[in-house]
Amino acid sequence: MESLSFCPVLQIVRQSPSRAPPRPNLGNNYLDSTILRAENGACPVIPGKVVSLLEILRVHAEAYTKAVYAIALINYHIEAQQDFRSDPLLVERIHAHLSELLPHCVDLPMTSAQVKRVIKLVENLNTTAHWEQAKSIFLREIAEIRSRLDDELAARLFFGLPSGRDKYFSNARDGWEDVIDRFPDAVGDIEEMSKCFALSRYAGSIFHSLLVVERGVIDLGSYIEVTDPKRGWDATTKKLKSLVDGGYSNLPPRFAGQFGFLEQMNTQVQAMKFAWRNKVNHVDGKLVVIKPEFTPDMAEEIMMASRGFMRRLATEMPK
Repeated sequence: MESLSFCPVLQIVRQSPSRAPPRPNLGNNYLDSTILRAENGACPVIPGKVVSLLEILRVHAEAYTKAVYAIALINYHIEAQQDFRSDPLLVERIHAHLSELLPHCVDLPMTSAQVKRVIKLVENLNTTAHWEQAKSIFLREIAEIRSRLDDELAARLFFGLPSGRDKYFSNARDGWEDVIDRFPDAVGDIEEMSKCFALSRYAGSIFHSLLVVERGVIDLGSYIEVTDPKRGWDATTKKLKSLVDGGYSNLPPRFAGQFGFLEQMNTQVQAMKFAWRNKVNHVDGKLVVIKPEFTPDMAEEIMMASRGFMRRLATEMPK
């Protein structure tokens, strides 16, 4: 497998023809049946999102390497037998290998069609009884699977995420459970924020982070009775600051016992403003990304500040 440098986080991997492995005993199935995942296939375009995952195919490369290994084993054992059709155990194992390979070829139509063709032959060996050159025919059919697999994989680029970033893509909601419980409408932007970060689309990650925060800010504004018709960041933060600056003794009766919460929320707002300094602006009361280039540290700092703010809102703001 040939690896091409792409960026510090992603690599482009081009499939190169694999060498046949040594010829060990057949043993049990070599394809891991637990690998199959439902995420395979292109993702739909999501309106309003900066990054669409259209055409990004999630695959597990080990499925294909094990497939090549299984094909080589099948090849060897067919060659080693005078007539493999007379060995029920071998026929059963060949069928099992091909059956486990098939789900991983769902997005490789030519390979999938050939695998199905060979499976059908193995399931109906009586139709091959009159073949004089059965071994040669089956070997050609198996070789055709390998050829199609090589061709279809060579036509694709595979993007690899290192393990440190996989958690942001595979478990995008981790650490946000309390926030999602309180603000379920934010789940889409939380997932997009994490996935954009995993894919090194830092501006996109920050954009979705701002959308998450904006939902919380609007709810906080409703709680502290913001009267500005332009609801959002400016209106809420100004009212919050005025309440805290007025001190505990001047707090309206409605907020009795909540001064500590309001003070802490004001501190969180200041922390976010520091994280966003020179990167985010307030336009018409809304948060807007003004700097398109971000380092991973910048993006992660903003994500963590946003999560801290939203988590405190979710767990401490009275309903």
